[in-house]
Amino acid sequence: MYESTSLLVYDWSIVKKFQEFNCILKGTLLYSATVPDSRTSETLQVFQKHSIMRFIHCFFTVISLCFPYQVSSVDCGSATADIVFILDSSGSVSEPDFIRAKNFFKTMVNGFNIGSDKVRMGSVTFSTVVHDTFEFNEFTSRYSLKNRIDRIPYDSGGTNTHLALKYALETSFRYYGRSGVAKIVIVITDGKSNDKTKTLEESRRLRSSGAIIFSVGVGDGVDRDELLGMASKSAYVFDVSTFSALQNIRERLTKTTCEVISCGDPGTPQNGYFVGRDFSKGKSVSYVCNQDYRLQGTSTRICQGDTTWSGSLPHCIFANACRSSPCKNGATCINVDSRYRCECNPGYSGFDCETDIQPPLVKQCPGNKRMTSSERFVNITWKAPEFYDRFGHNVLTSSNYPRHGSSFFWGDYTVRYNALKPFNGLRTNCTFNIAVRPRPCPDLKPPKNGAVACNGWMKEFTRLCIVFCRKGTRLSDGYDFRTKYVCGGSGNWLPTENLPICKATRARHVDIDEIQNYFPRCQPVFKDEMKERYIAVLRNAIGFRSLCDDYSDHCKPENVDVDC
Repeated sequence: MYESTSLLVYDWSIVKKFQEFNCILKGTLLYSATVPDSRTSETLQVFQKHSIMRFIHCFFTVISLCFPYQVSSVDCGSATADIVFILDSSGSVSEPDFIRAKNFFKTMVNGFNIGSDKVRMGSVTFSTVVHDTFEFNEFTSRYSLKNRIDRIPYDSGGTNTHLALKYALETSFRYYGRSGVAKIVIVITDGKSNDKTKTLEESRRLRSSGAIIFSVGVGDGVDRDELLGMASKSAYVFDVSTFSALQNIRERLTKTTCEVISCGDPGTPQNGYFVGRDFSKGKSVSYVCNQDYRLQGTSTRICQGDTTWSGSLPHCIFANACRSSPCKNGATCINVDSRYRCECNPGYSGFDCETDIQPPLVKQCPGNKRMTSSERFVNITWKAPEFYDRFGHNVLTSSNYPRHGSSFFWGDYTVRYNALKPFNGLRTNCTFNIAVRPRPCPDLKPPKNGAVACNGWMKEFTRLCIVFCRKGTRLSDGYDFRTKYVCGGSGNWLPTENLPICKATRARHVDIDEIQNYFPRCQPVFKDEMKERYIAVLRNAIGFRSLCDDYSDHCKPENVDVDC
């Protein structure tokens, strides 16, 4: 026996579901009513098919699929993000369960402010392959987005989760994602992926790009380690026993996602408060302390692109510790945290600036002195430095030259004055150097058509030079290559500072003893030969070989000066 039944329909898609489950029965009149985002109502035709008992059974099945909870109490406000839902459409997920996953997706939409400049959503469905995706820029209203979710088809097949993760990284975010907004991925799956290694590697790549991954596991067949490996952190892993139970985590998942998109409550310091209630990216809050407290730390924090607050939570520190004037000797008291700090005047130290750390002070410490003299000894005097204590304590003084002068031979000397303050045992030194040098020798000009080689070390005390001639010339008559030109403390060259010239000659004969005193051209290679010759002559020069014997580390060809 059949009866006529009327049903008020709020969603056109339910008609298809009744048809898919063969639930339309004879005499059932279906009406469409207007809902906030639906079209104008109209009357549907009467369908005649099965018995009333069949209808009742299917009615509750279809209603559970088509009318999940539609309203979310969580709202992310003005936060912005690009969110990808990755849906498992493999063979282990039945078609009714896949519909429940889509309905869960739709209820999640209600928790966000959807728009082109707000939260955008995309979808990647996978089984053996990725299929029926849509991108962030395609649907920018809740109505159009939920209608598109309804049209995601069931596929069945394998569980190649890694392909969906790879698609999200290399297509969804790379080509359609925005910079400067949170990148969120929500993976819903009921089993183990076909290739766990690839799944974890693609998850790592996705996280490295800045995306935050939530993993939702449904049922007992899920690989828990794989869920943990995919998610950005363990708190972002959600478990439910069935697809119907997804609604149980909707509020928590939406809230957690909102916290990722926004920075959440920045925290309130004890004995203080913050000003500002918008916690979305780019917004800021300012901190203020109660009376008698001082802010320690940053006064402003900004919600950053990675959904964390800049800086750290400041503290409000009791700021009246200096009321008792604990600092001594005229020090300045500064409140630090709940205590105080003393800024001491010069010469004092200690927590309360109670300790005298002032060493003796010095006036007119002489500077370094340099003198030249043709005499080996020279008398030098100076004005002694003055030592004193700014606080009036006694100062004792000593010196290695107590008469403030002495007779100095050519050389280098250090004069030291030491002052001791017995009150605290601190000392102060006055030190300066005295350099006594022979009268400097003028540089020798190389002879015409020749060269001159001299020692390049100990030049301030002794200069010794020899001459060379260019090939094709010879020394002026009366001069000898064996002559050494020397300048000492007198500052005068002996035998003369005027070197002989090298005159051109046609004579081809050169004395074998003089052949090493000739050079073809003034080039580095021939200068090196003259330097070698100079060292050989110096080592055998009676009365002058001490330049090599006493300074063997310096008596080397590279330290010889050659000018030509």
